Amino acid sequence: MTELDLEHARGLCGSPARHDRQILIRRFLSDTSGSTALEYGLIMALVFLAIVTAMRFFADQTTAMYNYIGAALNRSS
Repeated sequence: MTELDLEHARGLCGSPARHDRQILIRRFLSDTSGSTALEYGLIMALVFLAIVTAMRFFADQTTAMYNYIGAALNRSS
């Protein structure tokens, strides 16, 4: 029997719909099964942001390097 069935059997519910909602809310608040997936998702988001930031930095550096090389080639010819 579920917790809901036990409460009904004991006669502890005033309004069945109201009591069902209270039990569902209590169950929802105490459920931690998805917290690990959420934590991994947040970690992956931070890793993604770090990669994007690094790529932008290296892209700017690479562009500056090629511009420098191109300017040096133009000066030498």
